[in-house]
Amino acid sequence: PAAVLARLGALLPRDAFIQRLEWSGGEWRIDGSANDAAALVPLLDADARFVSVRAAAPSTRYLENGRARSSFSLVFQSAATSAAARGAQ
Repeated sequence: PAAVLARLGALLPRDAFIQRLEWSGGEWRIDGSANDAAALVPLLDADARFVSVRAAAPSTRYLENGRARSSFSLVFQSAATSAAARGAQ
């Protein structure tokens, strides 16, 4: 988990805020907001450490202090967890 958290910190734009993080042991879910939430799925999906990146819920656009922001809810697996699961089959 520490490696996934560190990688999220390195990849996500500075304007992104994670408000909720869950890990089921196999799948991660992050909820939060960013200036351009639509760009986050391709950003995480392009990284070799994350697989099966997808939106878990629709994004909502809103104004915060006069600036446009979007909510996000993303689900993904770490490549290491995914590979371990395939090896166990």
